[in-house]
Amino acid sequence: MKLVVEKITGEHNHYTIGSEDWVPFPERSVDFSARLTITVYRQTDESVVLEGMFEGDWTVSCDRCGEPVQHGLSGDFSYQGISPGETVFETGEKEVLAEDVNILYLEEPFIDLFEILQEQVYLALPVRVLCSEDCKGICPQCGVTLNDADCRCLSDRADSPFAVLKKICK
Repeated sequence: MKLVVEKITGEHNHYTIGSEDWVPFPERSVDFSARLTITVYRQTDESVVLEGMFEGDWTVSCDRCGEPVQHGLSGDFSYQGISPGETVFETGEKEVLAEDVNILYLEEPFIDLFEILQEQVYLALPVRVLCSEDCKGICPQCGVTLNDADCRCLSDRADSPFAVLKKICK
């Protein structure tokens, strides 16, 4: 969904987008359902404001055992969209201040809401998703899920080159 910047007025325009209208993870097969709301309005002649929030659930595989896990996601965001000035494209190093993080430089005559929402969902993702904190994962030898059954592969490592170290410890 693209909003034409020139058509944004001072009136607060509210948009609601369901997850059936866009896919935040096109490269992965993930079951994702969410409701996204965004408010857009013109702050000054030179800037627009985008404020939004999303809530949803996604089903993904546990990072240790591979079992499906339903995980909640939510977040809110606020951007100030401004036309880039000459200083934006200067070469060299520039310090980014805390207030600069929420600035959206409008290089096109439109704002792509799907791109912004996808970015916000990515930022809300956890680093690691586990089915439980004490998930044991899978055996690297036989592939059995260690949460469900004990594996005997670990005790059969006498032929390992590190088996000699076990004798030293005794």
